[in-house]
This record gives sequence, structure tokens and C-alpha cells, in this order.
Amino acid sequence: MNAGHINQRRTLLGEVILESTPTSAGLARDAARDIIGHDHPIKDDVALVVSELVTNAFKYSDRGEIGAVIRLALFSEGPVLRVEVSDRGSACEIPRREVPYADGENTNAESGRGLVIVDGLSQGNWGSHTHDRGRTVWCELAAEPIAERCRP
Repeated sequence: MNAGHINQRRTLLGEVILESTPTSAGLARDAARDIIGHDHPIKDDVALVVSELVTNAFKYSDRGEIGAVIRLALFSEGPVLRVEVSDRGSACEIPRREVPYADGENTNAESGRGLVIVDGLSQGNWGSHTHDRGRTVWCELAAEPIAERCRP
């Protein structure tokens, strides 16, 4: 994991504050598509990483207090689209990518692959940091599909 594109000028495209509930991931996916546009070339990749990060924020943050929220923010940084998901954080959990299909792991499991997906779509360009309000997990995606970047 690296620090990201900290030298680029970052432009906030939009943000949304969601209640920390099981339905947050779907609402965040819809909000992300609305923010970047339904015709954006990587809208599906963005929707997928947003869904995974917001799901993790709900599942693993210290969300027991009334009024707990999740903040989704999307930024443009030159040729990069940055997704940030902030939550209350957790005293017990830190974001980590599991090794898929380790010995003894159920390869048919329906969960546990969220950060593996984020890692793959961001080409390893993701991370997290804690702050006075909790934790932010971020990832950066190329703003155009790989096939477009590879054309001669």
C-alpha cells in the first residue's frame, strides 16, 4: 500500500453521509453513480469498491452509539478517482486484506473478500488512517478503464 497521489490537486466531486445500517452499501452505490455520472467509464468499478468499503464500515466500526454515520467522499485527482469511506473506527479491528483461499478456508464463503476486491481494482493503491473522528479507508482507481489506457 502506498500513500496515494498526495501531490495532485484533489477536487471533491461529492460526498454523502449515511446512517450506519445494513442498507448503507446500496445507498452508497447509488450515490456514487449519481456523483460521478451513470455514463462514467469506471462507474461499475467505483460502485463495487464503494459497496465493499461501506459494508466493511458498517460491519467493523464501533457503531453501537445512536447516530453513528458513514461518510462517503469521491475526489478527482488528475487521472485518478479517489474513494474515501470514513466511520467511527474500531478499537479492535484494522482494515486488512485477507489472502484468498488460504489453507482450510471455505472457497465458497459469501464474505471475506471485500478488501481483496478493492486491492485488485485499485491495483494495490489503497490504505487507511485513523483520526480524531474515527477511521478513513481510501482507494484510488484510474479514471479510465485499463483497456483504454493500453491502446496505442
